[in-house]
Amino acid sequence: MVIFISSYEGKSQKGNDFQRVTLQEVRRSKKEEKIVSKTVDFFVNKLDCTSLTCGDVVKPEFEEPEILGGSPELVGLEAVGENIFAELV
Repeated sequence: MVIFISSYEGKSQKGNDFQRVTLQEVRRSKKEEKIVSKTVDFFVNKLDCTSLTCGDVVKPEFEEPEILGGSPELVGLEAVGENIFAELV
């Protein structure tokens, strides 16, 4: 499962606009039968995250890199499940 953590828009030290989207993947380890997670920051061109809140379960959409060996680019997020923190609020 992939969880939306946050989105931040700002300006770099060089004055360029940027947007950082933080996602966390949570899954069960196949070898050790335990829960593992990884948090990743993606720097994207422009992604509308206004309808998402921290804890929303999402389906990320990636575009293949233009250059050999490049990382896939995050180009979309779709909410696909309830917010994991909904019952805490």
